[in-house]
Amino acid sequence: MKKIKDRFTVILWDVYHKSERLNSASTSTQNGSKCSLFSRLEASILFTNELYSYTKDEQLLNSIHEKTQLLNSQFAGIRTNNYSLFSGKLGAGYVNMEVFITTGDRQYLLHAIKYATEYCESDAYRYDIIIKSGLGDGLAGILFFFHKLFLCSREEWIGQKAEEMIYKIVNNAYSGTAGFFWGGVTNEKGKNCGYIQGTSGVALTLYKIARVHKIPVLQAFSEEAFLYEKNNIIAAKQKEENDLLMTDISLGTGTIGTLLADLLIGEHGFLQKPSSLERVAGYLNIITEKMREERQFNLLTGIAGIGVLFTEAYKLSYGEIYL
Repeated sequence: MKKIKDRFTVILWDVYHKSERLNSASTSTQNGSKCSLFSRLEASILFTNELYSYTKDEQLLNSIHEKTQLLNSQFAGIRTNNYSLFSGKLGAGYVNMEVFITTGDRQYLLHAIKYATEYCESDAYRYDIIIKSGLGDGLAGILFFFHKLFLCSREEWIGQKAEEMIYKIVNNAYSGTAGFFWGGVTNEKGKNCGYIQGTSGVALTLYKIARVHKIPVLQAFSEEAFLYEKNNIIAAKQKEENDLLMTDISLGTGTIGTLLADLLIGEHGFLQKPSSLERVAGYLNIITEKMREERQFNLLTGIAGIGVLFTEAYKLSYGEIYL
């Protein structure tokens, strides 16, 4: 295992140096007009932060400080009602929180709390402007941020806001013949699945909170909600409905996202017959075949999202087939 870790650390260093050259060649690191967790600056901070967690290299730490300070100075001047996690301003709060967790520098925790406070004082919060439930663009993403921030800060008011969001998300759920789901009537037949925008991401967010705080009724609800989406892709595979199963294999809205949530929930012992790892293995040939046709490389809609699924499968099984 040490050899594999050392090998991948070398690869990550190479990626880091290449990305730094690209950033220095760019005329603008961040356009300052659009909030996005996947903007070049925010993605660069998260990647550098992850690499630093393994290497503890001083050069990386200095880069993290410099870029995060730049991020906060730019976002301070942005006025918006988009506070979603992946495409809105709370993405910057999430970056600060992750930097705090890795470095222990409390200034970044205070910045993260500042973003949370700003959201709670905004029109987006007061008038419920964000009505979607998804992890990427809705309430589940905001809940994910607030809950993790509460665990980091132990600020009581942050925990109270997280509780409010849980009630809202549960109340927003639809009950159909196949179970609980989010996304409206267009999602009743599994047309909006996946980790980022679909029911899987919402269910997984609720499930993890239920596990941390030992809330059996919320855990049971989230398990039932996840079964809705999982059963959709299983039924589609059995009927060879490739339009539903494999037209969209993305992490964001497709089969990959559902399998990833299944894997992360399965890690805790839920839905182990057959196990979540066996289900991923069962789709391996279909996924690798689709990868040959895929021309996008980004995280949400491209090959990188498949890489996330295979990485998690490897971490749970150490099966070299996933490498």
